[in-house]
Amino acid sequence: MKQTIKTSRTAGYLEKMFRALNERYFAGNLEEPIITIQSTPRAYGHVTVSKSWRKGQEQRHELNIGAGTLDRPIENVTATLLHEMVHLLNIKDAGMLERAEADITSIKLLVIDGVMQSQAFDFSRLLAIHKHIFEDIFEWAGTIRTISIVKRERVLGGDTIRYSQPNDIERDCATILKKLNELDWSTFGVNETAETFSKLIAALWQTHPFREGNTRTVVTFATQFAEAHGFRMDKTLLKDSAAYVRDALVKASDGQYAEYEYLIKIFEDAIRRG
Repeated sequence: MKQTIKTSRTAGYLEKMFRALNERYFAGNLEEPIITIQSTPRAYGHVTVSKSWRKGQEQRHELNIGAGTLDRPIENVTATLLHEMVHLLNIKDAGMLERAEADITSIKLLVIDGVMQSQAFDFSRLLAIHKHIFEDIFEWAGTIRTISIVKRERVLGGDTIRYSQPNDIERDCATILKKLNELDWSTFGVNETAETFSKLIAALWQTHPFREGNTRTVVTFATQFAEAHGFRMDKTLLKDSAAYVRDALVKASDGQYAEYEYLIKIFEDAIRRG
């Protein structure tokens, strides 16, 4: 009986969260589902395609949150709920989907510093960061891309960065991370730190280990590394300047035509404000 009451209360809290998220992100347009708490192997939750539940005279979708996942931080549970709400809306508008993705990842980034178990700043950490941020969005979160990619960049006049080939990603990242970890950052002043760090982080970003989500992953890695090595960066500045930071990474990764000054400037400002 106690377990039944506890589960009922938890479902009630999830219903309140659903209503708040529905108003905040979907203008109250989502039809409220029946929220259940059951085991969901290999998933944090699911939404039924058909309206499989009856409430009075109405048929409702089921939105299930995995029972074994509720012991995660509340931000993670909220991200899962928001992710399933996106499915419930069956978003087809690319702009709306992009905004929903940004909201989900923003929630996951709130707790990421507290969930990283390893103290090592290696390739495994890069994969773990990507998995944490995007596990509610991409089934391949935390895995290396297996395809070559081309992305036309506005700041390069439509040209693309020459990203690492799939078979070279881990090797290229390992080389850059080795350089990052070998330096004695405590001996550098702010200017030298910003310049050296910018060039190495740009090189890491240029490997583009993942199909999507590289900038958020690499910037998160960078801020964690910086804090662990005595030069904390202002995350709010980097978040509020996200478009500028990405453009600066592009300009700094353009081979023989690379321009580092934009990235150095924002990194130096972030370090001084940190």
